[in-house]
Amino acid sequence: MSDNTETQPFLKISLDSSFSVLFKNPARFLLVILLLTAWAEIIVMIIISFLPPMTIMAEALIDALLLSVIILPTSYFLIFRPLKLHMGKNEKMRTELREYRFNFNQLIKERTSEIIDANEHLQEELKKLESELIKYKKSLD
Repeated sequence: MSDNTETQPFLKISLDSSFSVLFKNPARFLLVILLLTAWAEIIVMIIISFLPPMTIMAEALIDALLLSVIILPTSYFLIFRPLKLHMGKNEKMRTELREYRFNFNQLIKERTSEIIDANEHLQEELKKLESELIKYKKSLD
């Protein structure tokens, strides 16, 4: 392992692989969200069963509050954070691609200019050689 990976947090999960597994297939992504919601609701119902009896409105408010407390952080780490990282890497790759295209176009211009210069030089040399050949032929006659 390199030094960079050793200094990263202990709970660092490979977000690239989890992201690609989750988001490649929309059905799988929907299934993960449904399972997350069901899991959170089961936990909330267990917690509510230990509370004293209360009105339906109070129970609904506690249910909603506990669901939010469970689902929001979990969905952030399973969905939004990997998506944000993926989008950042995507933007970085697009920027690099733009730079490579620009550099490639510059290289094409430079090489084309070099080829044109070399071609002009060779044309001049060819004309000199032709004139020398004509002079040589005349001297032989």
